[in-house]
Amino acid sequence: MASRKLIGYIIILIILAVLAIVFGHLFSILKGKGLITSTAVTTINSTTKKQNTTTSNIIYAGTCGSLFLYEGESANNIVRYKCSWTGGNVGIWSASGISTTDRVEITGQNGQTYFNHTYNYSCLTFLNSVNLTSQNYTITFSTNGNKGSCQNPHQILSINTTTTPSTQNKYNFVFNGNFSTGTYAGWAVNTVAFGNVPQNINAANNEICFKDFPWRGLYNTEYYASTGVCSNIQFSGNLTSSYFNATYPYLNFQIVSPNNKTDYIEILYQNNTPAIIASYNTYAGPLSGEPYTFQNASIPLLSIKDKIVRLRIVSAIYGIQPTIPTRERPLTDFIAISGIRMSQIPWQTENITATLITK
Repeated sequence: MASRKLIGYIIILIILAVLAIVFGHLFSILKGKGLITSTAVTTINSTTKKQNTTTSNIIYAGTCGSLFLYEGESANNIVRYKCSWTGGNVGIWSASGISTTDRVEITGQNGQTYFNHTYNYSCLTFLNSVNLTSQNYTITFSTNGNKGSCQNPHQILSINTTTTPSTQNKYNFVFNGNFSTGTYAGWAVNTVAFGNVPQNINAANNEICFKDFPWRGLYNTEYYASTGVCSNIQFSGNLTSSYFNATYPYLNFQIVSPNNKTDYIEILYQNNTPAIIASYNTYAGPLSGEPYTFQNASIPLLSIKDKIVRLRIVSAIYGIQPTIPTRERPLTDFIAISGIRMSQIPWQTENITATLITK
């Protein structure tokens, strides 16, 4: 019986040895013909890692026809964005701000460089108009040094379909006029009246003193600057915008304000003297029963057309109001504003009262 088992084991070993010889011979044949390679998996993994490393610092930014990069006041910085374009001309605009020099480079997915320009201009500058073919692009925006001469310290790159140079190298818009950055970037904040950041309308409406008196009517943004908070202590202070070129005939905005001598808006010349002073009473007119509803207002800019100016929002009230704001009795003496932009046409709400003083 034991001898039979031994013979069985010997037979199994012989069969396994034969199979090993056959498969080894077959593997050599396939390898010799290039059908098997021992390095295929290693090569694929190596390539994948290299691609991930190359693209890890690129941010996708949508279409090249409406690319807006805001780099704040951080000089000596390099950022890369990827955008797509269906083909055609785009205008390249930059504000070097606090940087001594900036560089803009546009490289196509095909490896071709379509734009590469180093400059030391100040404020808003039209760099060039360039025709971009239909493909994806990588935009490199580099800033260097901190001795730029622009009174607006903010570094901006804008690529859009506007291909006509501006007449003056200044911002041709009110920067961060709707406070949609969620910050006061581009604004000088004086004292605590307007807080450290703009208010968010959704968060404000969840505060107890505004639950039954919600803010309404805010257009195209969730943020606004205001001295109206859930407190009976009213602080004074002001907000002052970056410099801009008054190239349009009207400055439009949304506002909530009583018509008094303490809450008003100023347009300032470069020497900080007032060019226009405006105050509004949004408690009048068709929405008089809704004191927390933003209403449209306009300031004519024809008297200062093409002048370099700034906008200042002023609240001169200071002290304790006679009643503590509660759910039944919210704050009434305050100013709130947002959506500030220039326009060819006015859009002031009918029947609200305004007082304008032109210096």
